[in-house]
Amino acid sequence: MAAMRILDNDHLAYGIVGNLRPHQVTFDPADSACLHRTSRGHLTFRFLAPVDTAEALVVIRDGTRVMGHEMRSVGAAGEVSFWEITLAPPAERLQCSLALRLEDGTPIYVGVTGVTAAIERIDRFEIEVGAVVHHQVPEWARGAVIYQIFPDRFASADPGLTPVDALPWGSPPTYRGFMGGDLDGIAAHLDHLVDLGIDVIYLNPIFSSPSNHRYDTRDYYTVDPMLGGNEALGRLVTAAHQRDMRIILDVSLNHLHPTFPFFQDVLRNGADSDYAGWFDVYEHPLMVRYRPDLVADHPYWSVRLPQFEEDTGVRLETVDSGPIVQPSYDTWYSVPQMPRVDLQHPDARQYMIDVATHWVREYAIDGWRMDVVRYIDHDFWADLRAAIEAERPGIYLLAEVMGDARRWLQGDEFDATMNYTFREICLGFFGLKTITAEEFVADYLRMLAMYSPAVTEVNQNLIGSHDTSRFLRLAGEDERRLLLATVFQLTSPGAPGLYYGDELPLTGGHDPDCRRAFDWERTGSDHHQAVRAVSRLRRHHAALRRGNIEMLPTVDQCVSFMRRTENEQIFVAINNGATTVDLGVAPGQHPGAILWSVGQVRTHGEIIELGPHAAVIGLAQ
Repeated sequence: MAAMRILDNDHLAYGIVGNLRPHQVTFDPADSACLHRTSRGHLTFRFLAPVDTAEALVVIRDGTRVMGHEMRSVGAAGEVSFWEITLAPPAERLQCSLALRLEDGTPIYVGVTGVTAAIERIDRFEIEVGAVVHHQVPEWARGAVIYQIFPDRFASADPGLTPVDALPWGSPPTYRGFMGGDLDGIAAHLDHLVDLGIDVIYLNPIFSSPSNHRYDTRDYYTVDPMLGGNEALGRLVTAAHQRDMRIILDVSLNHLHPTFPFFQDVLRNGADSDYAGWFDVYEHPLMVRYRPDLVADHPYWSVRLPQFEEDTGVRLETVDSGPIVQPSYDTWYSVPQMPRVDLQHPDARQYMIDVATHWVREYAIDGWRMDVVRYIDHDFWADLRAAIEAERPGIYLLAEVMGDARRWLQGDEFDATMNYTFREICLGFFGLKTITAEEFVADYLRMLAMYSPAVTEVNQNLIGSHDTSRFLRLAGEDERRLLLATVFQLTSPGAPGLYYGDELPLTGGHDPDCRRAFDWERTGSDHHQAVRAVSRLRRHHAALRRGNIEMLPTVDQCVSFMRRTENEQIFVAINNGATTVDLGVAPGQHPGAILWSVGQVRTHGEIIELGPHAAVIGLAQ
């Protein structure tokens, strides 16, 4: 438990007037990232402060009694430090403020209006404990290791399902080509995932679609026959559950394929269609105008547009000016193969909510990853969450939001985000080496401050996905950089998201090259064994899965940190530099028992020596 001391007053917690420089102290009790209620009814206070903050207190007035609760330093780097504390509230309604002391003794007081000379009557934060946000995230998702699979490229169990014109397995991916992966192929390799320490399988879309990515659905109630149909999904879910693994499905409810029956009805009947209100149509009959002179040399449209009219029935019309492609209906990014559904229309809204609840109810899936979340209104996501929770509580809802996802993670819409911010800072430090260790830690602390502790525990911390170039490619094909990034991913708080094949490791450029076929002949490589070892450590050590984190001071290009629970402390150090570094460790941080290491690692006395591109994980003494 954090230390608490009785103060004379909350007017001047440190006995002298506070400094009025425009110090950056970010605390908003209405933001769950700053104030969060735990399942036990305790309150977690968190905020960013100046880097030279030596101490931070949450000052609580309970009648005439004033208590200063000492906060825990999560870390300091660059211009910021991050502080947090979880405490049992002394009453249902609290009056509180913040008091900070800098390294030179300067006090800073923070109240409702921000930095102030002293805390007056109107400066105290008024907090009603029962009204503080408590995020109900799925317990099983906390710290879980997620493995993302692009179904067409992982494994094939039934060659009879593979199209006759499929690309040979392992050939360069194309925008339109299939390679024949299926769901029974995934089921046949579940032991590979168990051995890798995987808790959750996240499948890119599997519903009936003419494309290999299947974000343009034509039937939301049918698993694509090319993948084995609904029965294959049932077999996969059952087999995964028998191995204590969960299944997350992916879907776009924002847009679908023009062969979707209700869109075809609008194509036939125009404004008189019963489904005309489901789509925003600018002009009937439906058509797509395009510029032949621009399409001919375009790598995307030259492949996709020629067969569009034959595939969909939507007429193509050539024009001499204007955009390269211009549908007469609203679409995702002007892509005519993806007409957008108006989810403010009550029937369309209910249809998509029914889709989401159907697969939870009938096939016992454990979660949804929702595509293009920014394109859909917040009230729809709130309604969808309520419907799923009513069907079966504990379903994991993952949002695709590239960037700050706080607005969607306030407890009423999603549990977690695909954390592309995590990827960005890992790529900058480990992959591209465009930021220093100190900048990396500062950015990481800022990222931690973005979300509540509950959200942080279930955020999918990824370093690659089907929408990005492979980390290995961006890291100059240097497997050492990928491994060090993966070590950080698997030892830091959150739900690390491994992209299929990264354990081999698999390389590839941007879409479609990042969707290469899994190479089963490369399993068992040194890289694979290293990822396996660290992932399995995470499963067997609670501190790596759910412990608090404390970032330690950086040394050259080496980052180190502690993960702690009440019963276990684990030390992690990662040297991303090309030279050997010596880390001095304090009592209680020294890795007395090394659990795993790569590269040159030596310990002598209170010094840990890490060679270039080395890492160590150890139980702290």
